[in-house]
Amino acid sequence: MDLAKQQVIDFHINIQTWFNGTASNKEELYQAIVSTFDPSFKMTNGDGNSVSYDAFTQWLPTVYGKFPTRQVEVKELKGYATFSHIIVEYIEIQQTEDIRTERESSAVFTLKEGKAMWYSLVERWVL
Repeated sequence: MDLAKQQVIDFHINIQTWFNGTASNKEELYQAIVSTFDPSFKMTNGDGNSVSYDAFTQWLPTVYGKFPTRQVEVKELKGYATFSHIIVEYIEIQQTEDIRTERESSAVFTLKEGKAMWYSLVERWVL
């Protein structure tokens, strides 16, 4: 369970760096992000739109450095283990200057080669 919680924390640190455009090695950071997602990954974002792994990996390069002041925070992480998956619930807050968004998220991870891999993510807007 701790692997999946740490994966959530690490992803949000990495995505903030990506949004800010402050990576010391952009390609290395890109690989660090996408290598933690199962190729079957699916996300339902806060607007109810479905996003596949392919769509996510194509979108990511378009937002590098697009939000230089954005801060990303996660809190209230709760984890649950099943026989083959780990489920992590958390609150994600993004702040870009005066604009603050908050969402509840529920992520499913699979375990592969000692790594927690993002398999599914559902987000719901709070603010």
